[in-house]
This record gives sequence, structure tokens and C-alpha cells, in this order.
Amino acid sequence: MIAAVQQGTVLGGRYRVLDKVGGGGMAVVYRAQDLFLNRPVAVKVLQPQYAADEEFVRRFRREAQAAASLSHPNVVSVYDVGHQDDLHYIVMELVEGETLKHRIQTHGPLPPDEAARITVGILDALAHAHGHRIVHRDIKPHNILLTRDGRVKVTDFGIARAVSHDTVTNTGSLLGSAHYFSPEMARGWPADEKSDLYSLGVVLYEMLTGRVPFTGESPVSVALKHVQEEVRPPSALVPGIPAELETIVLRAMEKDPKDRYASAQAMRADLERFLAAYREGRVHFSADDAPTQDLRAVRARAARRLPPPDVDADDEEEPGRRRSPAGLWIALGLVALFLAALGTGAFYVMRLLDVPDVQVPYVVGMSRQEAEERLAAAGLVLKVDALEYSDSIPPDGVTWQEYEAGSKVKPGRVVAVRLSMGPRLVPVPDLSRMTRPEAEAALAEKGLQLGNVTEVFDPKVPEGRVISQSLSPGVPVRLKTVVDIVVSRGGQQVPNLAGKTLAEAEALLKDQGLALGQVGRQPSDQPEDLIISQDPQPGAEVAPGSAVNVTLSSGPPQPAIREATKLIEVPGKEGAVDVRVDLVDAAGVTTVHHARHPAGEIFQLAVRWTGESARLLVYADGKPAREIPLP
Repeated sequence: MIAAVQQGTVLGGRYRVLDKVGGGGMAVVYRAQDLFLNRPVAVKVLQPQYAADEEFVRRFRREAQAAASLSHPNVVSVYDVGHQDDLHYIVMELVEGETLKHRIQTHGPLPPDEAARITVGILDALAHAHGHRIVHRDIKPHNILLTRDGRVKVTDFGIARAVSHDTVTNTGSLLGSAHYFSPEMARGWPADEKSDLYSLGVVLYEMLTGRVPFTGESPVSVALKHVQEEVRPPSALVPGIPAELETIVLRAMEKDPKDRYASAQAMRADLERFLAAYREGRVHFSADDAPTQDLRAVRARAARRLPPPDVDADDEEEPGRRRSPAGLWIALGLVALFLAALGTGAFYVMRLLDVPDVQVPYVVGMSRQEAEERLAAAGLVLKVDALEYSDSIPPDGVTWQEYEAGSKVKPGRVVAVRLSMGPRLVPVPDLSRMTRPEAEAALAEKGLQLGNVTEVFDPKVPEGRVISQSLSPGVPVRLKTVVDIVVSRGGQQVPNLAGKTLAEAEALLKDQGLALGQVGRQPSDQPEDLIISQDPQPGAEVAPGSAVNVTLSSGPPQPAIREATKLIEVPGKEGAVDVRVDLVDAAGVTTVHHARHPAGEIFQLAVRWTGESARLLVYADGKPAREIPLP
């Protein structure tokens, strides 16, 4: 368990904690002082159950950083995200004031103009976020702050997006969120901008009535009501709510996203028109206002679908309202008709008790509408008992029925059914930098499967860690979906090619993800055609596909060859002499001239030798006569 942050603790070497100012299901909020910029800030520290979840923390940090890109007067600014030891925190703008939830709890229903003004501020924040492709996903009064000077601030963009939406069945703090779920979120489907508008419609409903539209004992029961039950108009709870404002609420809370406002700007425009009319004392829009006509149609459509509100017998009559004499006579007439029909009806009572049975039709696999029509044709009534995931039956299709097909029941019997929410979707976890076993475990935890594992060299990612994955983190997919990964083989190090042939070096480089570069030659003591040097040197880390230049041995170096012409004088004074001349050089001793010459003769001898120096040995009649140095 993570201990509470103590007063005076400095987080990240920068934020000194002063005192605790609040807390919720996901985090505890502290007032702190930014020691660098000398300003007050709010530090939100994640609760233990979230801070201990590595996947959540990674997603939280990423989404909080995305939320930090938002800059708008109606959005609580995110300054920093960090962690220290086991504490994960987000640093935000400190807002002095209260939450909208606290305002509703302490003041009850808000005046229509105040509720509309607050909603406009929230819409401004959402329009800015939606423009940056950021969906809040958890709009509720707890996340709306009201400053002391009346400004509206929306908070928790990062945390709201990071929370996994497969936690609908959790209890505790999530029950509060379930009250504001859109129908698509309750079904487990991905949320979008229109989901935020539905949740905001619930918030506006609560501001006007002091209560949420749907309640239940568990998050599932509340979510179920968002999907299948129509909302009672706010005026049924609090009389006197302007029809125009009520219409805006009902349009925002349409079950089908296509019937809601197209954008936050569109909903804001209708609220501005309402506020203008409200300030001028008009309770209706002008007849030629097309958006208003649309809104009236929405309100009329919603009203036609709703049963009349229950009225307690002891409800007091509105002050100043009097029953008209005509109304009294109508009431007396209805009573007389009832008494007259009572006697006739008694005659049929016994006959009605003996109603023949009807057969229950098979409705599994049908859509809700089809099942409802099929049961109605048999004189039966459909009732949705629960929602459940199904891989085989499309969303809103019947997955189970209470009575078997062909069963005999009385007409009018209620037949409970369960509806499909479609296949269960789970978010793909972020596998980056995980080892292969860690990635496989993270996928298995979500009900997903590890697919192909490809290994490549990457000097930027440690060996054995995941570089990329086939499905992006956070994408909702079905259970058992296969996710492929690419794992790093570490930094690509240049192998040692010394002593290898050109073919051997090329094969080794190819296996290492490298290429053979320029090839040179030079003499050496190594055998010919073996590599004697390379560039880069062995062990150097290079980028994938880099070329390595090599130098081959051309064999031992050949000695230098020199040339010269020497005059040779034949020894002796008379007669013919047998003259032999031997060359002594780096190659050894070689006879370069052997002939008979007259004694005393001088002749020219051209010689070639190797090495820096050499000598000629002259023999006369087989005996050494003289030595001539070269050159």
C-alpha cells in the first residue's frame, strides 16, 4: 500500500506538498508549491490500485501528456507528469472554488440560466479538446470545477481517458461514473465526441433537477437503464423548466448518437439562443428558427415515447390554479361511465379468466424490434432482463429468452430476454519495451494471444525488448485477437572479419543486417585474398544496413628491382681468361656473366638486382679476382 504523501515532501525535486485538498476513486489531490516558478499548483497522486498497475501507469502518463497539449480558459491546465519511488503524480493548475457536484448537493436544482451558462463553459472546453482529437470519456459534475469568480474549468482529461472501460462492473467510485455513461459506453463500445455530449446532457439534467436521470443498486443496472429506458423529461421532476432548455437536454441524451448534436459547437449555439431569449423574457424561440424547430421535434418525439409522469394522490395543486367547471363536469361524467361499465364488465370477468394459452415463439437471434413484434403478435410482452456480450449475435439481438419456444403461457405474459452487446472488446495493451514473456503475459491478461515474434537489430532498444506491435495500444479488439511483435536483438555490432575470405565476410555481414562496402588490396604477410583490415572496426555499433569496407591481402610485398651498367676489367696480362661474374642481392647469388675474354680487356655488363644494395663478384679462371659494389 502506498503511504499518504507527507506535508513538506518535495516531489521531483520541484513540488513541495503543503496539504491535502481532496480525493476520489482514482487519486488524492494535494496543494503544493512549484519551487522553480514560485506558484501554487495541484498535485494529483494516483491511488495504490492504479499506481501498482504498470499498464495503467503507462497509459495514464501518455494520455496526461496529450492532455497537457490543451490550452484553454475552461480546461484545467496540466503542467507536468512524473513519478518518485512508488508515487505517480500529475501536476495541474490549482483551481480555488468547488466542484459542480458540491454546488448541486448544497444548492439543489440550479436556476435555468445558471445551468445553461455552466454548460456553455463545459462545451467550450469540449470543443477545444475534440478539436485536438481528445475525448474526455468521464464528463460528470465531479470533474467540473467552479471558480470563486464563476468561471468553469473541466479537469481530468488524462485520467479519464486512461481508465479502462471494461471496468463497468466495478463498484465504488465507478458507480458515480456509470450514472453519466452514454449508451454506447454502457455497451462497452468505443466512446467518441458524441459520448461526451450525452454525458454532458446528463450533467445538465442533474443541474436542472438536482438528481441523475437513472439510478440503481449497481453500475450494471444503471448502465442497463441508459441503454433501454427512456428518460423522463426534467419538467416531470421540477415544473417550470423552460421547454426550450428541456428540449436541449433531451436531444443531447438521445440513445442513438446520430440523433444527438453533431458537435459541441452545435449544442452551444442552441444554449446561447436560449440564454438570449431567457434574458429578454421570452420563453420560446422565434417560429422561423430552424434549429428550434428541430429541437421541438426532438422534444415531441421524446414525449411521445414516454409514459405520463406519476402523480401522487396527495400532490398539492399549483398555487393560483383553479379547476374549471367544465373540467369538473367531465370528471363526473367519467365516473358515471365507469360505474355503468362496472356492471357490464362483471359479466365478462369470468370469461376473461378462462383465456386460452398461446405458444411462445422462438426469438433468439432476432433484433429487439423483431422479437418485440413477434412476441406482440403472439399476445406476449417483451422485457429486457440484462445485457451480455456475444460473439455470435449482433448488438441489440436476443441472446436468451425466458420460456422455451413452443411453451404454453397465458396471453399478456411478460417474456424476459437478454440482449447482446456484441463481442466483448478489450483494449490492446502497450507492449513497448517489455520482454517477450512480459508481453505474452500482458496479452493473456486481456484475453489476447501472442502471434509472430520477429527479431531485428536496433541499437536504440535493449536486446530482448519489444520495439513495435501489430495493433496500436488502446485499440479495442475482440478476445483471442492475435498480436504480433517485433523484438530487438540489441545494437548492431560490426563483426571481426580479419582472416576471412570475401565470400565469408559478405555472408556474415548479411546475417548481421549489414552490407559489404568497398573492397581494397595491399601486400601483407597474410595469405593472398584474406581480409587484413576493415572499417568500421570490430565491435563498433552502427545503424541497420550500414556498409563495412574491407582490405584484402595481395600476398607478401615484392622487393624493389634496380638496374645498373658496370665496366668490368679482365684480370691478367696475356692470353685468354675464363671470366665469371656472380650477382649477390636480396634474392641470393646469381651468375650474370660467364665467358672467355682477352686479359686486360674492359667490357660493359648491364645487371638488375633486388633490394637496397647488391655486389658483383668477378672470378678469373675460377679464382676470385675482385668485388664491385652496386650501385
